[in-house]
Amino acid sequence: THSQLKEVAKELRKTVYKPEVAVLSSRDYSCTNPNIMHLHGNLKNSRCRQLVSRKQCSYLEKLNKTGIPGDLRKLIDIENLSIVAKKSGLCGFHLSKRLAASADIILLPFNYLFDTNFHENNANILKDAILVIDEGHNFESVAEERSSRTFYLSDLEEVIKDLKIANPKLNRIKELNKIKNQEKDETVDTHSFEQKLSLNMCSYLLTNLQKESSMSGSGEIILNWFEKAARDSDSSIDPWISIMKVAYTLDKIWDKSSGEYNSVDNDLPIVSESFDKLAKVFSLIGNLSSSRNLASKSLFENSCLAEYRTLIEGDDNGSLKICLLCLSAKPAFKELLATGIRSVLITSGTLAPLNALEGELGVPFAIKFSALHVIEPVEQVFTLLFDKSSTGFALDMTFRNRGVEGLWENVGDVVLKAIKIIPEGVLLFFPSYRVLYEAVDKWKASSFWKQIEEHKLIFVEGKGQDAFKRAEEGYRKNYLTGALFVGVAGGRFGEGVDLCDEMARGVLLIGVPYPNAGDLKVSLKRDYLDREGKRHGVDGSTWYTSKAVRVTNQAAGRIIRHANDYGAILLIDKRWESGNIYKGLSPWIKEGLKSKNNWENNLKEFFERQQKIEKITKSSKIVLPTAEENNNLKRIELEFENETEEKDSKATNMATVQINEIPDKRISEADTLLCKICYEKNKNMMTSKCGHIACDECWSEVVKNKQACFICRKTVKSVKQLTKIYI
Repeated sequence: THSQLKEVAKELRKTVYKPEVAVLSSRDYSCTNPNIMHLHGNLKNSRCRQLVSRKQCSYLEKLNKTGIPGDLRKLIDIENLSIVAKKSGLCGFHLSKRLAASADIILLPFNYLFDTNFHENNANILKDAILVIDEGHNFESVAEERSSRTFYLSDLEEVIKDLKIANPKLNRIKELNKIKNQEKDETVDTHSFEQKLSLNMCSYLLTNLQKESSMSGSGEIILNWFEKAARDSDSSIDPWISIMKVAYTLDKIWDKSSGEYNSVDNDLPIVSESFDKLAKVFSLIGNLSSSRNLASKSLFENSCLAEYRTLIEGDDNGSLKICLLCLSAKPAFKELLATGIRSVLITSGTLAPLNALEGELGVPFAIKFSALHVIEPVEQVFTLLFDKSSTGFALDMTFRNRGVEGLWENVGDVVLKAIKIIPEGVLLFFPSYRVLYEAVDKWKASSFWKQIEEHKLIFVEGKGQDAFKRAEEGYRKNYLTGALFVGVAGGRFGEGVDLCDEMARGVLLIGVPYPNAGDLKVSLKRDYLDREGKRHGVDGSTWYTSKAVRVTNQAAGRIIRHANDYGAILLIDKRWESGNIYKGLSPWIKEGLKSKNNWENNLKEFFERQQKIEKITKSSKIVLPTAEENNNLKRIELEFENETEEKDSKATNMATVQINEIPDKRISEADTLLCKICYEKNKNMMTSKCGHIACDECWSEVVKNKQACFICRKTVKSVKQLTKIYI
C-alpha cells in the first residue's frame, strides 16, 4: 500500500546508499491539476488522458518544457513529491513516471503489477528488472482478485441504454473534436458493425442472464454464455474475435466520451462507467475463449480455464451479480513473468509454508529461506494460550458456541485482567466485525466495558474510512497514558501498520480468524484446492487453516517492530490447543509461550523486567566519540586497510576512547552497563559505531558468525571496528 511504501522510503533514507529512487502512484495520489483533482478512479484517468492528448494540461506542458529539476531526483516520498510538483506547477503523475525511467529503485504498490495496461505502458521498466515483493503473504489473494471479473445485470442495462442513444452523444464529441482541431478523429463510428455487435451481444446476455438464479459452477459456464451470444449476434466469425471486438468498442466509447462531462460541454451527458467495467470483462473472456479455441499459444495457457469458477449471487438491490472468479495466482503470475522480469524475490514475516506458495504460483523457486527473528523470543515475548477461564469455563469461540450463557463474561474476565497489567497501548482483535460488535454489546450491557475504561481509553474500529480514521487518531494520541484499540484481525490495524514500542505492548486475539465459511468464494476455493491439491501442494482444509494462522501471525507481529521491542500475546480460544492450528504459529510466538499457572503475576514480572532493561539502556550515561574523535577514528580505520598487522595493533590501541579521562563526560561509578546479549553487568564492554553495547565475549561471537551488529545489522567486519568502554 502507499502507506507502507512511505515506511520503505523512510528506512531507505537511513541507509548509506544514495540510489536514484522513484515512486509510482495512481493519479488519485499524484495528480496536481486542480481542474481534475476532485475526480476519482476511472473518470479521473480518462479525463487526464484527454487533456494530455489535446495538450490542455498546463502542468504537463510545463514539465515537457522544463524537464525534471535535478533536486527532485532525491525525493522518494509520494507526498513530498506531490507537494513539490504542485508548488513548481508540474504534473506529479507524469513526473513520477519519468523519474522511474532512469531510477535504480522503483517503489510501487504490487497490485499494479497485475494490470495489463501497466505492463504495456512500462515494458522498459519491467524488462530485466529485479522484483522485490514485500508483504508477500498477500500476493496470492491480490493476484487472484486482479484476474477475476465481476459485473451486474444493471451494468448490462446501463450499457444497452447508452448504446441505443450513443449516436447523438458520440457525434457531438466528434463535432467538438473537429471544431477544436486538436486531435485526430478516432471516435467510434456510431453506425459501425462493432457497435451493433456490442448492442446485440449485451442484449442477448441480459435476456438470458435474467432467467438465471444464484448458482456456482466451472468457468466454462460463463464462457459458453458469451460464446453463444457471439454466435447468435454474428455466426460468420469466430466467437472469441466477436468478444474481443466488443471489448475494444466498449473501451473506446468509454475512453472517448467519459472525460467530456463538466469539462467541454456541460450539456453533454456522460456514458456509464459500466462501459469500462464490461470492456474488462469482455477482454478477459475473449482471452480465455481464444486460448480454448486456438491451437496456438495465447496470453493464457490452455489449462488456465481450470483456475476459474462461475458464481452468480443476488445483491441487496435485487440485481444479480455475475462473477468470473480466478481461484489461483497462476494466471496473473505467469502473465507478469512474461514481461521479461529477470528475478523475483518474495518476502514476508508470514510466508510459510513455502511449498504451498510454490504450488499456488505454479513456478518452482530455486532458493527458499526462512530466517530467525531479530529478537530473543524467550526473553522478549510473553505468549499465553487460553482454553478456559480462571473458573474453568471452556473458552470455545466457535459460531455454534458463541451464544452459550456466560461465555462473554468469562472472555471479558481474561481481557480485563490482562489490560490491568499490560502498560500503554493494547490491541484487541476479533475474527470479524460481527463478533466484535457482539462482544461490545455484551460487555456494555454488563460492567466489563466500564471496568476496562477505568484502565484504558477505548477506540473501536469502524467499517468506514472516516470511522477508522477517528479511532486510529484517538488511539495514537492516547496510547502513552493507556489506550485499547478494538479491531478486526486482518483489518487495517491487523497488519502492515508500524506500532513500535509503547504503541503496542500487547495483542489479544479472541477466537480464530478463519475466513467466513458461509462465503461462496471461500467454499469454491476450498473445493478447487481439494480437486487440484496435487498441483498446488495444499488441500482445501490446509489452506483454510493457513489463512487463519497467517492473519494471527500478522496481528501478533504488531508488538515486535525492532530488535529491542517486547510485548505480550494472548490467544483466547480453546482451538489454539489443537495441533494443526498451533503448529502453524510463527516459531517466535511459540518460543515465547509461558505457562498459565500464576500467569497474572508472571505477566506483571515480565513487564517490570523489560521496563528495567529499557530504563538501564536509556539512562546509561554512555558518551560515544565526538565528531572530532570520530574523524580521528575514520583516519585510523583507513590506516588499518593500508598498514601491516603490526601497525594495525597499534592503531587498535589508539582507537580506544578513554571516557573516564574526560572529566565532563565521566560516567558515574554507580551506573552499570548491561550486555544486551548475555545480560550480565560490568564485564568488558564494547560499542560499535552504531552505538549498540555488548561485552567483548559476545561481540567476538557476533562478529565471527554474523559480521554485523546484533541489533541494527550494520556491517561489523572485525573487532577492530569496536570501541572499548571504560567506566
